[in-house]
Amino acid sequence: MAKVLEIGESEEYPKKSGIRVLTIDNSTSGKKYGFSYQVNIPAKVSGRGRVRKQFPDIDAARQWASDQYRGFQKVGEGYFRLTSEERNEVGIWVPKLRKKGISISEAMEFALLRLSSNAVNKPLSEVIDELRMSKERRCEVGDLAKNSLRDFLYRSNRLKSDLGQEGILNISAEQLKEWIGSIEGSNRTRMNYLRIASEVFKYAKHRRFIRENPIDDLSDNDRKEVHGRTKHGVDVKILTIPQAEDLIRFTEAEYSEFLGVITLGLFCGIRTEELKKLSWDMIDLEDRNVTINADIAKKRRIRH
Repeated sequence: MAKVLEIGESEEYPKKSGIRVLTIDNSTSGKKYGFSYQVNIPAKVSGRGRVRKQFPDIDAARQWASDQYRGFQKVGEGYFRLTSEERNEVGIWVPKLRKKGISISEAMEFALLRLSSNAVNKPLSEVIDELRMSKERRCEVGDLAKNSLRDFLYRSNRLKSDLGQEGILNISAEQLKEWIGSIEGSNRTRMNYLRIASEVFKYAKHRRFIRENPIDDLSDNDRKEVHGRTKHGVDVKILTIPQAEDLIRFTEAEYSEFLGVITLGLFCGIRTEELKKLSWDMIDLEDRNVTINADIAKKRRIRH
């Protein structure tokens, strides 16, 4: 029968493990109400700092201590099964990884994904072509507007031309940031290219060509930096109330046939391409309501 520890006693358990089990008083606000058993694992055994855990009975404490020790032994056995050259490599690289805040597991997972003989590092151009074909099929069945397809084809062609030969696993957030920042035009232009690139890499992640989308690693500051490098053109801005009033009065006086289009664009938030396809049967002046049917809506969803 296993020995039961008295108050103040401790034992090494398992023997020669360095792990100690001791009894401690339970107390609140200076008042004692029984005792419990604490397992104390020193840093030299855990390898990551002292570990403590309390249990209501001695059997549970000993069982946990034993389980922990067996786990440490397995890790140690795995280390000692390495060759001396492999252990030397561990000793060299762990401090370097630690400085970068990267764990061994993270480094190994990253390397295996890219260096494994089973890893398929598709050229970015092939991924773009796959997504293009998917969008063309959607456009054919009316699930994607022609203008949306045209915009994707135009902008993805630039991405394909500049980075298409790169393996998609090799493209980093920093590389994409530099590419977007190099595009001449307004902030809006660069934002649109970022949107297309994001769509391509999101598709690649969905198809499991990559595990992580590098664009997700762009911080808000990174995005503001690339959007802020204005070289040519003026960004789209919201009109002030006086500016909107001037536009309406000017349109009414000089181009009255466009007054309805301008008014709906200003006050209903209808997109330009949708306005071009709008017909009077979609406008109910009595109920003050405009219906954007799915066949003209950008996202192919009816909108009021």
